[in-house]
Amino acid sequence: MYDWLLAAPLAALPTGIKHLVIVPDGALCYLPFEILGKTTTPSDFKTYPYLLKNFSISYAASANLLLEQTKQTATKLPGQAAPTSLDLFAGFAPSYNSSDTLSAMNSRTRSLLVRDEDYEIPGAALEVQEIAKLLGGKTWLGEAATKTQFKQQSPNFRILHLAMHSIMDDANPLFSRLLFTQLKNTTDDNDLYANDLYNLRLPAQLVVLSACNTGNGKLRRGEGVMSLSRAFTFTGVPATVMSLWKVPDEATRQLMLGFYQNLKMGLRKDEALQQAKLAQLRSVEPGLSSPFFWAGFVANGEMGALLGK
Repeated sequence: MYDWLLAAPLAALPTGIKHLVIVPDGALCYLPFEILGKTTTPSDFKTYPYLLKNFSISYAASANLLLEQTKQTATKLPGQAAPTSLDLFAGFAPSYNSSDTLSAMNSRTRSLLVRDEDYEIPGAALEVQEIAKLLGGKTWLGEAATKTQFKQQSPNFRILHLAMHSIMDDANPLFSRLLFTQLKNTTDDNDLYANDLYNLRLPAQLVVLSACNTGNGKLRRGEGVMSLSRAFTFTGVPATVMSLWKVPDEATRQLMLGFYQNLKMGLRKDEALQQAKLAQLRSVEPGLSSPFFWAGFVANGEMGALLGK
């Protein structure tokens, strides 16, 4: 695949290029290009010459959309505050075991939503708390992490971080959804549907979807993947970090913390994610060095730095 997709274009690049923007088509939308590489010598997961080691990589649905996303970072939406006047970080990490979600709607579908063999996501709350402490942000955890709170609070922050379960509906992409805490004795399922997002306008500069498969969805010819990440793009958010598969809980927590540490240092969004992946690849034991553990999250949209050094 490296020879087929990248060898000739990369050979033609001028020296000094360090950032690549990939506009994929068809099934390539599901591929993290940073894992591609080529070697003629034996190597393992740690020493393989991934594209990641030479370039920071981001993705875009189209060049025109990327141009619009770049413009959004310098403007504000009608009737909303400028991004720089907003609070910095809001993190949401729902609780599931204390709710009646499993015994209520769609229980068969929801029962398959496990990360590390548990429907509850123990690392999600810790992940959100650690990032909030790093950035001086705010958190909504457990029973406070409801869809109502998200809708009320999301217009007030530059970065939204959602550490939770998601359900993809390939047949009806508008019904793909993020699962917030479902409180007992309520009729609302507290799921945030893609359809809900299409009716929102958010001033956030970055949404991080620390949930499984948020970059996946129905592939539409000429439009790309109808994912939850794409739905946030339609709210006016110029950049998202999304997942392409189910990434283990602890690996996700470590990667996300590294990503935000790099953002705080003033790195571009794609560089921050690149360096977080490389650090994780270097530090983990060999059994955890497969791309399965660190390559599942990719960055989409405008990649400028969010925070100064």
